[in-house]
Amino acid sequence: MTKFGNHWATDAMKIAETFRTTEWDALRRGLEADEADAWLKAAWLLRKRLGGRYLKHARELLNRPYSGFAILAIDSAVIEALEQFRKGVPKTPKRKSADFFKDFLTRTRFKTNWGQSNISPADARLARALSFNCPTRSVRF
Repeated sequence: MTKFGNHWATDAMKIAETFRTTEWDALRRGLEADEADAWLKAAWLLRKRLGGRYLKHARELLNRPYSGFAILAIDSAVIEALEQFRKGVPKTPKRKSADFFKDFLTRTRFKTNWGQSNISPADARLARALSFNCPTRSVRF
């Protein structure tokens, strides 16, 4: 078993493509030592993980009728995951999804399109609600 933060995983678990949990400790040591090769591997790993778990499936849905909502949900999951990575947290804190969306859209390269004045907390909650909450639970504004 390998520990990832507060979680345990079997040693054979695939993190992304060919990268397995057994390789994690070596990569982490390389990142902590600020080794260039380790950072290249981490960037590759992030791309493969996001691509394999989210983007590949969104691409497969693109030409299917009525798939826009599903693609929006996947895109929203990617935004939240990227913001978790950016903030260095394992998951979005309870009741902070709207803040994570707003931060992602206003503090990253997207800020030129979503300047601080262009997205209200209600807009961020609505984007989050449309992608995840509406199908299963009510939305409060």
